[in-house]
Amino acid sequence: MLVRLSTGFLAVFSPPPLTAGVREVIEAFGNGEVAYLICPNAEHYIFLHDWYSVFPKATVMAPQTLVTKFASGQASVPHVPITLAFPYQQHSPDMKQFEHEFEPAFFGANANEIALLHRASRTLLTADMVFNPPATESYTKSDDSATKGLLTYLFNWSKGTSGFPLTMQHRILNIIAGKGNDRNGFAESARGVTGWDFERIVCCHGEVVEKGAKGFWEKVYERILSEGGKSV
Repeated sequence: MLVRLSTGFLAVFSPPPLTAGVREVIEAFGNGEVAYLICPNAEHYIFLHDWYSVFPKATVMAPQTLVTKFASGQASVPHVPITLAFPYQQHSPDMKQFEHEFEPAFFGANANEIALLHRASRTLLTADMVFNPPATESYTKSDDSATKGLLTYLFNWSKGTSGFPLTMQHRILNIIAGKGNDRNGFAESARGVTGWDFERIVCCHGEVVEKGAKGFWEKVYERILSEGGKSV
């Protein structure tokens, strides 16, 4: 996901393959410079090194779990230095412009993921905290289908939010949220996002939620939000 900032620079959330087509978009969309490379979790980092090699001045943000992954040698790409690891304890000078553009939320427990609110466009950016299959738009330039096949059907059923019950979605989130203090922190992050001012959701897996995004979020996180006698 590419976001043009008020400075004219770009922020890249969950870096995609850096193809020639993407480079053309970067030149057309911004001033050709990337200010932030944001890996929302320890899985959405596969193309980080490619981007960092081209934009070494970019501030790299990621959860601590990715820092650990690089340090342990378990990463599948060459090491990239992380400028700011989440959760962070205090605001660094590098965060001033970033927090002018974005509001971050960190989901711990079994997620260890960063979600962002882009203030200017009132857009929630998320990787694996929200799924909205089938990913019809993503398949428009492919010969494959976003709905064909048993495994695809099962994935859409378990992660889908339209035309399917949310039982599996809620069960999966129940596992991700963990237990005890981890779970309380996870629920607090979910409630924090619910309080944000956003009108659409752009997720890495599925369609953009262009309308009713706040209600969509509350529907997906209904059980988490209502825990502990706190309903949102």
